[in-house]
Amino acid sequence: MNNKTKNVVIIVLCVIIAGSLGLGAYTLSQGQKASNEPNPNVTVVAAPEQTDFEQHPEWELPEPEVIDYGENLALNKKAKQSGQTQIYNCKNAFDGSRYTYWEGKADEYPGEVTVDLEAVMDLGGAQIMLSPNQMWGARTQEVEILVSGDNENFTTVVPRTALDFDPLENGNAVYIPFEGTGQYVRFCFYSNTGATAGQAAEIEVYGPQG
Repeated sequence: MNNKTKNVVIIVLCVIIAGSLGLGAYTLSQGQKASNEPNPNVTVVAAPEQTDFEQHPEWELPEPEVIDYGENLALNKKAKQSGQTQIYNCKNAFDGSRYTYWEGKADEYPGEVTVDLEAVMDLGGAQIMLSPNQMWGARTQEVEILVSGDNENFTTVVPRTALDFDPLENGNAVYIPFEGTGQYVRFCFYSNTGATAGQAAEIEVYGPQG
């Protein structure tokens, strides 16, 4: 038996074996039609409506008390940073939303954020805020605040100080009073017990109180 004959025999045997095992291509026989009837072996379950976000009860907190310290002089002002993590740049700290935030470059302290108030002003304090959501658990950050009239010569108005943020105790917001005059206000973050860099969801700067 030559090679050509052997190959034909092998192919025929393969077709016969495949047919006996039910491995051949399945085609609808004459008179059979594809059915649109539901498969009786499949149970159809309707999906519930999911239009509303449900927050875990332990995360529900009353809205933090809003204290009026006056006009926020830093709102929507230009700012610069020494570094950032991923997409969390310093613009987020001055956009009026506590649900966006700045985070400095990991493990590179101090992390600095400097805001330009666009004019020299008498200043009376600042407030640093994190998200009020309880997912942002309690943490302590060491922060120094400096002011300048020319963005070159800075004077410390608040020395390096430990600030305690807690969503249950203070709504994750800390007000720091100080007296100073300047156009540029710099916030230096030296440590953070809740992350590897400084964090601020919103930084507000105010004029003199009272």
